[in-house]
This record gives sequence, structure tokens and C-alpha cells, in this order.
Amino acid sequence: MDGGRQTLDRARLGSFERWSSVIGGILGIAGVPGFLANLDQLYEAADIEGQAWREFTAAWWQTFRDQPKKVSELNQFCEERELMLRLRGDGSARSNRSGWATPSVTAVIVPSMDCEWCGLIATRNTKV
Repeated sequence: MDGGRQTLDRARLGSFERWSSVIGGILGIAGVPGFLANLDQLYEAADIEGQAWREFTAAWWQTFRDQPKKVSELNQFCEERELMLRLRGDGSARSNRSGWATPSVTAVIVPSMDCEWCGLIATRNTKV
């Protein structure tokens, strides 16, 4: 190759750093622009759980602010607003059988206590 051994010096793909660097370099020399240019959008679209959590925490904060809530109240909140459906299921027999989702928000929220979403952290409050 006349272009020498050029590598991609921008975005790299997960554990494929070497591969994406070489392929990016080859495409760059060939004049093909935009290799991995949409990587942020790809990760965002693939992050279904993160999207559901960001939507849920934003709605929770907008509605309740820092008021403590019981999980049963949050479950009703999710039901009324159709939040977290992909994570907690829609209550149908199919979603319950699939193992992909559960019908209650309890199984989704409790393991995620103390995780940060949209700058907010859900914590256990023993006073509720």
C-alpha cells in the first residue's frame, strides 16, 4: 500500500481495538469516510436497559422529586405510565414465560438500588 501503515486514531470498537484501528486505517486510505462515526448512536440504541432506567428515573423525579416511595407505589407508577415494560414485562403469559422480563418492578428495582441513572440514585429507605 502506498499509504503506509495508517491506523484509525479515533473511536474504536469495544474489545476489537486492533481490528477497528487497522480497518479504519485501510478505509481512511481508500477514501471511505465515517468508519465507526455512529458508534455513540449504536451503543445508545443497544442499551435498552439504560434507556428504560433513564426514562423511569426522569419520570420519577419529575413526579415525586425526593419523596420516598414504596416499591408497590413505583410498580403502580410504572403501570400507569407504561414504564420499564421491556424490563418488567407487560404481565402477559408470554412475557412471564420468556425469562426476559418479570411482571413486577420489584425484581427490577431492588437489584439496581444505589445505581446512578440521570444523576439520580435510588436508595432503600427503611422509614417508608
